[in-house]
Amino acid sequence: MPPFHRSLRSTALAAVVMTLAGTTAALAVCGAPATQLTGDALSAALGGKTVCVGGTGTWTNQEFHAGSAGGDIIDYKKGPGDRIDPSATIGSWSIAGAGRDTVSYNYGTAAFSYTVWQQSNGSLDFCNGSAAIVSGATVRNGLGPC
Repeated sequence: MPPFHRSLRSTALAAVVMTLAGTTAALAVCGAPATQLTGDALSAALGGKTVCVGGTGTWTNQEFHAGSAGGDIIDYKKGPGDRIDPSATIGSWSIAGAGRDTVSYNYGTAAFSYTVWQQSNGSLDFCNGSAAIVSGATVRNGLGPC
């Protein structure tokens, strides 16, 4: 499963509220006091980083965002050297919107766009309007396990 393409796809298609990283999506703040990331700040938050959704030992998604403002999405899985479940490209991402204020994902058969809000603890919420689709995501530099 993706670090987060599965969560995003299943959430968007099934319209269910997910519980991630011990925080329910309903408690996420897609607005003040969180800070919406746009432009260079959005690129810096995602580009060249792995977005981690879930919790230690139960990672739902580990998606590496190749490039600085768009590129491939790589599902880390068990790592590039694993012979059974290696990392694989599963789609693409880009910074979009008139104000470069959304991140768009294309997984071939499904596409999604979200605003990204940073909480005071540094975690990220991926939102559709005021609804958090993924909340409490963390990031790590480079391609690697969460």
